Order: sequence, then C-alpha cells, then structure tokens
Amino acid sequence: MDITREYNHRKHGEIGKVTFTAPDGKYTVNGKELPASGVAHLLTFALQSFQDAYAGADNHDEAVALHDKKVQAVINGTVGTRTGGVTDIHRVMRSLARKVLRRDMTTDEFKAFNATEKTEQNAKLDAMVEANADAYESAADKHIKAEAKRQAELTELTGTLGAVV
Repeated sequence: MDITREYNHRKHGEIGKVTFTAPDGKYTVNGKELPASGVAHLLTFALQSFQDAYAGADNHDEAVALHDKKVQAVINGTVGTRTGGVTDIHRVMRSLARKVLRRDMTTDEFKAFNATEKTEQNAKLDAMVEANADAYESAADKHIKAEAKRQAELTELTGTLGAVV
C-alpha cells in the first residue's frame, strides 16, 4: 500500500511530497486485524507529523528546511532524539529560564529574543542558569520528578481502562 501526501503551506506554498509504502500484510490494533482503510487512516495521521514540522515557519525556505529535516530524521531513525550534547536537566533549566524571560520581558522584547539565532538564545539562557545555578538546578530537578510522577500516574490510569476498538 502506497500513501502519497503533498505538503502545502497556506502562506508559503508548496513544501514537499512524501510517499509512504507499507508492505502488504497483517496489521493489528489490540490484537484485532485492521482493514486496509484502517491502516491508511493511521498512516495518514502519522504523515501529519511532517506537516506539523513546518507549521510555525516564517517563510517558504524555512518551511521546506523544517519539513526536509523531519523527513530525514524519520529516515535516519533519529526522530525524537535529542541533539546538541545538553543533558535533560540542563534542557529543563533552559526552559525555566525562558519562562522567566517571558514573564519579565514585554511582548515585543520576547518576540525579538525569539527572533535571534538559537545559539544566541541558548547563550543568554545558559548565562541566566549559570548566574543562579543552584536555584535553577533545584527547580529543574523538582520539575523532572513531578513529570516522572505524572507519567507514572498516567500509565497506571491508562492500564486500568478498557481497550478502545
């Protein structure tokens, strides 16, 4: 089964095209075999992630680059992996620093900050984290533990629910 999807941005035009080929065979959900229409439905929504990749692009070239990057990550098996050599706790500390900036800056100042290069943004966030490392590390640790607890509770809850067919 081949599913081809063309990607077009409402403001930036044609972005790209992807053809996904699923081998013929048995596909199941909760042990029940899916008809071809069910497989096609699921794959169509999976292909939505390529569109989501460029949703916030500011121009055509950026949209194409973001789309292509996502397609390559899927092909390379690196989709969803983190890059850049930054630990999870440091990533959370940067996120917290970004929230502090959002709180303390005007809307225009924050938009200007977001318009700068990612490396420049990270340098500013890292400087904020370094200037108050103990507080950021403590807050990040609490955040990570709370998120792990939330995920465990969600897993436990969904385990008690019946199967959706």
